[in-house]
Amino acid sequence: MITERDREAYLQTLERATERAFAIFATFAPDGPSQCSGLPVTRYDAADLRAALGVRWQLIEEDRESHATPSGRIQPFIWAVFRRRH
Repeated sequence: MITERDREAYLQTLERATERAFAIFATFAPDGPSQCSGLPVTRYDAADLRAALGVRWQLIEEDRESHATPSGRIQPFIWAVFRRRH
């Protein structure tokens, strides 16, 4: 299971590894499944991602997708593009 500490380590790595960059996130939407392949997931919308990334990242674009799984289930995803501010 991914913890808050794991997410914070990811964000710290993103900050260290980028200076003038774009980051694209794809994640389960807030109304998406609570599990994937039997594992718990965390769901986000663009505002949640913006809050997690902080003021150094600007939301450029967001989109929503209804993904059909091989079993025919629909899983809502969101895509968000952010630009690192300098």
